[in-house]
Amino acid sequence: MNEPKPVLLFDGRCGFCRIWIHYWQQLTGDRIEYEASQEARERFPQISEQAYSEARSEEHTSELQSLAYLVCRLLLEKK
Repeated sequence: MNEPKPVLLFDGRCGFCRIWIHYWQQLTGDRIEYEASQEARERFPQISEQAYSEARSEEHTSELQSLAYLVCRLLLEKK
């Protein structure tokens, strides 16, 4: 049985985020799935509209630090 891939949601409207996602895709190959949060709502109905709104309204620096931490953990776990 195949283990499900982790999915990393990102702000698809953020150019900076898209640049880094492209870079991380090259590093992780098919081990991690990346999806713009704007397109993920139907796939992840358990994430509330409020959670999406709050994620977009937080200070970008804090968001990027959290995302960078998550990606580093995923990269280390999947080696």
